[in-house]
Amino acid sequence: MTSENKTAEDGVNDDALVLRDDHEGIATLTLNRGSKFNALSSDLMTELKRILDQIADDTTVRVVILAAHGKAFCAGHDLKELGAKDARDTPWAVHYTIEYGFHEPMTLFAWIAGFTEKIQLVTANVVLPQRQTELVAKQCAEIDILSGGRLVLGVGVGWSSSEFKALGMDFSNRGQRIEEQVELLRRMWCDQLVEFEGQWHGMSDMGMNPLPIQRPIPIWFGAMADVAIRRAGRIGDGWLMSPRTKPDDVMKAKIDVFREAAHGAGRDPDDLGIDATVFAEDRGPNEWLSEAEAWREMGATSVTFRTSESGFTQIDQHLDAMRKLADAVG
Repeated sequence: MTSENKTAEDGVNDDALVLRDDHEGIATLTLNRGSKFNALSSDLMTELKRILDQIADDTTVRVVILAAHGKAFCAGHDLKELGAKDARDTPWAVHYTIEYGFHEPMTLFAWIAGFTEKIQLVTANVVLPQRQTELVAKQCAEIDILSGGRLVLGVGVGWSSSEFKALGMDFSNRGQRIEEQVELLRRMWCDQLVEFEGQWHGMSDMGMNPLPIQRPIPIWFGAMADVAIRRAGRIGDGWLMSPRTKPDDVMKAKIDVFREAAHGAGRDPDDLGIDATVFAEDRGPNEWLSEAEAWREMGATSVTFRTSESGFTQIDQHLDAMRKLADAVG
């Protein structure tokens, strides 16, 4: 069951939704991207709803936008508000120019929540310091209610100073602000009336109605720098590791940083999640599973399998890699 769009210039398939029945009643719905697209088109949104409407109630569904163990991640590591004409601010900005589409995650997840029942909705990642905290709290509460308590808010401090400038937000204090934002979010999700006075936020006897189902909604941090990783360990419910890393001594040290920060904050690091990424690249199932196992041994609690950035130019190459991994897992 597929939906495909072709470019007018070369006829190459850019998008495809494929529903496959796996073992033990698991259905895998896979979104495959072309070389220049990483967000759902309107046609694909319609097809996504149509396919999911047909799935039996007793079927476990994994939506693979970026997917790991039943979580539905939005395409891309950062959920961008704006895209520049050319790459700027950081080397990986080549993946975030105006040529790459990104749907607004709160709107998209509210829509998906209406016709799904079991998939977990995880943003990876909302650049929280670019957004009004109180509005994010209300949006997340609404999505959590509409989804029956399935939202996980993945947040990050962001890296594009150009984007912060365009949005009229301060790039220099984003690390400090995100900590205050997280504190206020949790208060607003748990307390009917909130008394809060921070450096950037203040409210007196105000709150939201209705409150979310999860009180509080889990917050995972996307983090690469040690200071951000420590923040994830201190105040996060999980850590979304940078996808462009390997299970080596460098990342082992960073996992140690995460766990030590959790310990230092009086928390049990085993209660927190860590998500790693395995790229398909020019490899096969043995290498993929070996890398996933290496991540598990280092402390990862989930692994995302990505076929993007692996040199694939045809949809069938993406599908073939995913089938090989599914067959190897059994």
